[in-house]
Amino acid sequence: RAMLAAHVGSMLDVLKSRNWEFRKPIDRWDHRRQMVVFGVVSVLTVVAFVVICVLVLLSFVQLNIYLTFIWGKCLDPEIQKQALAAGDMCRDPQFVHGIRGWLAEG
Repeated sequence: RAMLAAHVGSMLDVLKSRNWEFRKPIDRWDHRRQMVVFGVVSVLTVVAFVVICVLVLLSFVQLNIYLTFIWGKCLDPEIQKQALAAGDMCRDPQFVHGIRGWLAEG
């Protein structure tokens, strides 16, 4: 027991005297490797962000095209003739659907 107490006591002395803020010096190649990894991760993050932004913008363009030409029936020759007869062009779903088309577009 005395040996165990002495061993535990010496371990506590070592733990108390240890400098916990010590950091092993980084050599030049480790620093360069860290900078390369940081650069690659940064570039990939920016590229992913730009891709997501472009996809969101394209999805809104697709929605607008759908609302105008599919749901709004602006490609239908009959609707185009009705619009010309009214002195207008079919450019949005408001021509066919009225207030609902205006709300969907806005």
